[in-house]
Amino acid sequence: MKKETFNLNIIIDAVGMIDEKYVEESEKTVKKISVLFRALSFAAASLVFVSTLPTAVVCGSDTAYSIMYELLPPAAQRLKPVMKSCTDNGVKIEVISAETEGYRAEIVVAVNDTEGNRIDNTTDLFDSYSINCPYDSSCSCSMVGFDAGTSTAFFHINIERMDGKDIRNDKITFGVRRMMAGKNKYSGILDEIDLNNISAVPETINIDKNIVRGGSSRGNIDIFEIDYKNFGFLVPDDTVSFSPVDGVRVTGIGYIDGALHIQTYYEDIHNTDNHGYLYLTDADGKAADYEEYEISFWDDERKGSYDEKVIEIPYDEIKNYQVYGEFVTCSTLIEGDWEITFPVK
Repeated sequence: MKKETFNLNIIIDAVGMIDEKYVEESEKTVKKISVLFRALSFAAASLVFVSTLPTAVVCGSDTAYSIMYELLPPAAQRLKPVMKSCTDNGVKIEVISAETEGYRAEIVVAVNDTEGNRIDNTTDLFDSYSINCPYDSSCSCSMVGFDAGTSTAFFHINIERMDGKDIRNDKITFGVRRMMAGKNKYSGILDEIDLNNISAVPETINIDKNIVRGGSSRGNIDIFEIDYKNFGFLVPDDTVSFSPVDGVRVTGIGYIDGALHIQTYYEDIHNTDNHGYLYLTDADGKAADYEEYEISFWDDERKGSYDEKVIEIPYDEIKNYQVYGEFVTCSTLIEGDWEITFPVK
């Protein structure tokens, strides 16, 4: 089902209550799987401990479940007790619908703040979620709705079996460790930057490639071929520094080796996911068309990130443009240990 045609109400209305018999079936399977693991232990003495894993999984041992899932995902999922909801740190996660069609499964999960209004229409699972299936699969999770009256966000989970076989009466485990909310988006021209007066001799520094987080490029630049020992990065300059939005600071601008450099600092990215993008636009708002690339690297404490935007534009053409910025910041981080297991049929 394509995201653009996804209808939350149709999915919820189409699926009935999850059958509680799956809880009993998990327990009945212990004996069968235990025999299998005992057989395996004779073949490999180093795995002798696995004969106790099935019982531990049913009893709720996260370590036992993780080990079994690595060894035999189908067995681990069949033994995993059904738990359709989970509450931690005042936030409840609950599966409200689950249906299959051939090798695809469509699931809707509700995330509700039981103690306040921390969950909002910007809530993001911060890439901290996991989806465990008893088979190789392609999975995704995205927010599809928000109910302000109950402070509940709805997430759509899409699962596709890689082998093309039908999904039938299988159990899925969905886990989350972190959520982010209170996201703010900013976009606009950065009037504080005067492109008519750019230093052609800014102070620069070389960095260790071990602090480089990554980067991107447009054009023929290969950021993986950059010699960081001889590449000039801007030194943060308080005389040009300014903050277009909380959590983001432009820390330097200058012309180095035939290219315009603009440096931005994003605070505490582990807990805020602050990020953004800069580019040049002309008076009509059209983006400049020059080869450009961006390199991200850690600060000294590895908490914040510097992003150095490099645009290969002739110096005398810089004055024809203005700097446009797009930023995303976050004010609320919710941490916990949420995990639900449910059948789809």
